[in-house]
Amino acid sequence: GAGRIATISADISLHENVLVHNQCLECVMNYTPEWLRLGLEAVFNERCISNQDTFLSTFVKQKLMFDNDKAAVSTLNGQQGAVLNRHTTLMMLTLVFVLDRAKTARMLDNSPSLFKANSTIKSSAEMIHRFFDGVLSGGGDLLRQLHHIGYSVEHVQSALEEYPLVVANIATDLQDGVLLCKLAEMLTNDASLMD
Repeated sequence: GAGRIATISADISLHENVLVHNQCLECVMNYTPEWLRLGLEAVFNERCISNQDTFLSTFVKQKLMFDNDKAAVSTLNGQQGAVLNRHTTLMMLTLVFVLDRAKTARMLDNSPSLFKANSTIKSSAEMIHRFFDGVLSGGGDLLRQLHHIGYSVEHVQSALEEYPLVVANIATDLQDGVLLCKLAEMLTNDASLMD
């Protein structure tokens, strides 16, 4: 009906279809570990004990792409796939929104990149498109549907955010304007210098 948001199709089971499961997991793992950990802790109100990809990957599989409590209850009424798909849709959209807002607000010290440097995903909107690509029921542009209910994401990662900010040789490296600007930003606590 009108006003409904597309969810993961009922005939696709993220926890049973290994190909789709792995594609969605790989998508989420494009976030840098620092940000992903922050987002998972905020969304699930549970402390993550590590920033390591293997731990975060397991956490995503067990909490974002599955829910033991919902799985147990929904198995009784034969709705397990639909219930888990709704759970994953809601949790993923919440994670992207939280991380988008947290990055925009520079909630982590020195504001590391939201996405890994080697990631092909460089924006929150792209994260949503890639995660839900080919698995939605109802079709249409999910971001447009979400915009109608007030959900929007804005972060786009620039190449400047991925610039290696390492000083190995003080004599030569501090001739680099980008490094000098980052140093000035850190010393003055003015995050707008690099914008």
